[in-house]
Amino acid sequence: MTKKEFMAEVAEKMGVPVRTANEFFDKFIIVLKDYLSEGEKVQLSVLGTFDVVERARRETTNPFTKELLVIEPKKVIKFRPSKFLKEAVDKN
Repeated sequence: MTKKEFMAEVAEKMGVPVRTANEFFDKFIIVLKDYLSEGEKVQLSVLGTFDVVERARRETTNPFTKELLVIEPKKVIKFRPSKFLKEAVDKN
């Protein structure tokens, strides 16, 4: 499903124009990005939890060249779905 299709469905269920639904979604993403970029955890009870975690520095070997590679630490976003969402997916 594309964003366009998704937003058309949301707009229909909300009874608003697609443009309004898109504006809401875009603002939602901006606020989510702002909190995550500050290292904040965002808990949305029905959806799940977004959290920022730091992956540790690690060493690995390139399987083709056998060269040792160092992967520097970096921050990544971790998403844990809510119980509600997990159960909804499991039922279908």
